[in-house]
Amino acid sequence: MRDIDIALHPETLLNTGDILRSRYRIVRQLGHGGFSRTYLAEDTNRFDELCVLKEFAPQLKGTFALEKAQELFEREAGVLYRLQHPQIPQFRQLFRYKKANKDLLFLVQDYIEGENYHVLLNQRLAEERKFSETEIKQLLVRVLPILEYIHSMGVIHRDISPDNLILRESDELPALIDFGCIKEVELKTHQELKTDSTPISLKGTALGKAGYAPPEQVERGIVYAHSDLYALAATAVVLLTGKEPLQLIDRHDYRWHWRSHVSINPKLEWILSTMLSPHPSDRFGSATEVLRTLEDIAIITKLPTKDLQQPAKSKPEQIISWGSKSLFFVPFTAILILGGYLCLKVNISPVR
Repeated sequence: MRDIDIALHPETLLNTGDILRSRYRIVRQLGHGGFSRTYLAEDTNRFDELCVLKEFAPQLKGTFALEKAQELFEREAGVLYRLQHPQIPQFRQLFRYKKANKDLLFLVQDYIEGENYHVLLNQRLAEERKFSETEIKQLLVRVLPILEYIHSMGVIHRDISPDNLILRESDELPALIDFGCIKEVELKTHQELKTDSTPISLKGTALGKAGYAPPEQVERGIVYAHSDLYALAATAVVLLTGKEPLQLIDRHDYRWHWRSHVSINPKLEWILSTMLSPHPSDRFGSATEVLRTLEDIAIITKLPTKDLQQPAKSKPEQIISWGSKSLFFVPFTAILILGGYLCLKVNISPVR
């Protein structure tokens, strides 16, 4: 992969109060990384509702690097436009804006209010705490359906990490952000994506955070749908142990050594270890499969209140149990009836 040398343009930085397109008022800069800067802004056309402006802002050395970076940026906008999931920020607009004689490109999307899981982990570590087993189960159950959805839409995120998962304040659900490294799986239907094990070639664009991206993505620049599962499991293990991936991975064979740092349900441990296998063929094939496994081994112990209020459905074992009891009660009842009849007959017989 060709290195991308990035130098930000300080003269094009937006300031608090700047208004773009007579609509977006800059509140503050949120951060920068990769090849973009992000700003918190108010949308004056929507009663000053908060939103995020993501600016394509690198100065790149090399035409190939520049073109590839812009391709990824514009692809992110196109993917967000198509994706409609409550735990993914919604696309609003893609526009160009001229400042200091520079033609700038902006992506506008929803603002997710909350802290990312990296910040949350650091807060816990400062208090000598980490994420609990129950919290990790809950995280998996709430993030896997997002992956199930995006994979069904032919999209692989490729950059799942604690930085790109935000615990939303409004409903305490995790939201998946930063689709800048996404890969669209072209010409694949929903069923093909779930069953086809053929890797998607991404030579020259092996993006993703060190330690969270699986070996095939790092070494060969190819991804599968379950490459996202690897990154999610890496995120879960980091939150459980409080250690960074490179502190837990054997760099020679990409195997994770994390079990000695935590004490959790062996079934959950097996699920995470399977997701983290260095060999793609040894992992779960899809987010759906992981969810089913979680349910099958009864690792989800707490049902939502609405489920508890629903009338219980008849289960096969309940039917079998009732059938077994019937085999006993039917003959027993028959004996009682026959005995009663005989006694009655004796009592009413005439005396000779």
